[in-house]
Amino acid sequence: MKLILSLLLSASVLTALAQDFPTSLKDAFKNDFRIGAAINQAQFDGDSPREAEIITQQFNTISPEN
Repeated sequence: MKLILSLLLSASVLTALAQDFPTSLKDAFKNDFRIGAAINQAQFDGDSPREAEIITQQFNTISPEN
């Protein structure tokens, strides 16, 4: 029983802490500096939807990949 209570308490504490943290790199550092990514043509054109989603969520500046 003590183990279950401990696990529940730990889960609730972690949930509360997670709400205080930003959800993306660009949000975490928005007051300090920009977070950038070098992207390729497929990512830019939207041919890689999952990659484009991550780029949009996590970065606030892009540059062309070499």
